[in-house]
Amino acid sequence: MMKHNLSWLIIMAMTFAPTLFAADITIPLEDGSLVLKDIRFLAPIGFGDTPFYSPGLAFTLVNQTKQAWMKLDLRLTIAGTCASGPVQWTRDITTSVGYMNYIAATTKYSERFEDLSEKVAGCTASAFQAKLISAENFDWRISGVTGMRTDLAAEKAAAERLDEKVRAARIKLEEEVKKKAAEAEAKRRERDITIPLEDGTLVLQDISFIETNQIGDTAFTYPQLSFTLVNQTKQAWMKLDLRVTIDGTCASGPVQWTRDITTSVDYTKYAIYVATTKYSERFEDLKGKVDGCKATAYQAKLISAENSEWRINSVTGVRIDKAAERAAEAKRAEQARKK
Repeated sequence: MMKHNLSWLIIMAMTFAPTLFAADITIPLEDGSLVLKDIRFLAPIGFGDTPFYSPGLAFTLVNQTKQAWMKLDLRLTIAGTCASGPVQWTRDITTSVGYMNYIAATTKYSERFEDLSEKVAGCTASAFQAKLISAENFDWRISGVTGMRTDLAAEKAAAERLDEKVRAARIKLEEEVKKKAAEAEAKRRERDITIPLEDGTLVLQDISFIETNQIGDTAFTYPQLSFTLVNQTKQAWMKLDLRVTIDGTCASGPVQWTRDITTSVDYTKYAIYVATTKYSERFEDLKGKVDGCKATAYQAKLISAENSEWRINSVTGVRIDKAAERAAEAKRAEQARKK
């Protein structure tokens, strides 16, 4: 087993050819310098007699300043030769390096560039240059191009002030949107019709009449009454007879339509829900008679309402006990049979 492992190590040592390191690059920075050591590019990885060149950049970054650098943007330019002739590669990289009192802090950097994996066969790297684009420590961001120094604390404070202004503007905008929505809702609710009934009310919302559909250049007008019936009482209503009166204008002048309709609405005991019914009916007898007309006002009157116990005539106020009514009908039927 040991013999086999030793043979494998010998083969690996022969296969992975040693890589020559480029000369160190020193970049002045603040009270010292950054040094790029052991720079490698296009490291050969051998497979038999055919070496494979990996487009991988690697180096050791040595911090010879007296502070840590959380972000370092560097631009590396690599001169080389390929079968086609001289070539140059440029790579922008980002790294960082810490700081130690007694020894120089270092960072190992390594990156493989997949976009070059099929383009460097037979190429070699011959010279390296490195340029500092920007450096950032705890206090400053320093431009390696212009030398400009940005106070990070002041920048953060300015950003916070800007964020506060943005938040204030956003809150103001949200309030304006809510206000406009509330105004629009209030305007929409102006046409709502409230009908008192027993222990609450029925509300007709979103009432419309004379629906218009535009198809191409042609407008089609339909005499269709639609609304949402909201039950604000504490019981379900199996039958509701309503008389809806619509005032409008046509080319011939003011007009009024009256429609008797029948609907119903459920009831829910949960406070967060309100039972509703969507009502919609098209009146074929008015088809072709409302072209160019417009509905301007709505009125609704309750004719009668029927729940599980009572039938209520809203015109006369008469309340009929449905159970008593059924008992009376049964009695009359029994008497008729006896005759």
